[in-house]
Amino acid sequence: MGFLDLIVGYLMDGARWSIIFILALIYPQDYAPWNGQVVQVVRPDEIRVKTDHEIRNVRLYGIDSPLPPQPYANEAEAYALKRLLGKAVTVQPLTGQIKGPWYKPGILVHDPYGRIIGLVRVYGESGPNLSEEFLSKGLARWYRPFVPFERGYKHLEDQAKEAKVGMWAAPETTIPWSFQRTPLLEVNPLQDRAIEPEQ
Repeated sequence: MGFLDLIVGYLMDGARWSIIFILALIYPQDYAPWNGQVVQVVRPDEIRVKTDHEIRNVRLYGIDSPLPPQPYANEAEAYALKRLLGKAVTVQPLTGQIKGPWYKPGILVHDPYGRIIGLVRVYGESGPNLSEEFLSKGLARWYRPFVPFERGYKHLEDQAKEAKVGMWAAPETTIPWSFQRTPLLEVNPLQDRAIEPEQ
């Protein structure tokens, strides 16, 4: 299954960038990549980024990190601070939410909490984005209820689990969104109600 997840992950990555390209053509003010400096780490998977005009809240796409008092919350926060605070980053915005009827959906750049959902890289670096980096280091989980199609993210999580790095070194892990009681259906009414990943 790991090889299949890897292949599907590459396909989804291509599809995601195709959608980003189309959105950036139609709504360049919202979906073109932009640069800024990280002025605050709100939580390991959420940062505040200062541009020339404003400070924007950015939620790292596709992952959920543990928060205190969960195990490995402190390690995830320390890594985020070291890796991001004060650094210049490039943010590629993604769709924050889709509202309205299925036949005429409205595509919104912000999530219900007013954050930009984005792929984040330290400016000038190539390679994995920060979400993929956190997954590989076992400092976040693949946010399956929101991005069940991101099998590449599942593959990275499975590799970290197999290598027993980060949170996967512990005999048991706690699902961050369950521990934090995230109102999944309020935030994402389209998610599959039956989905609850294994521990």
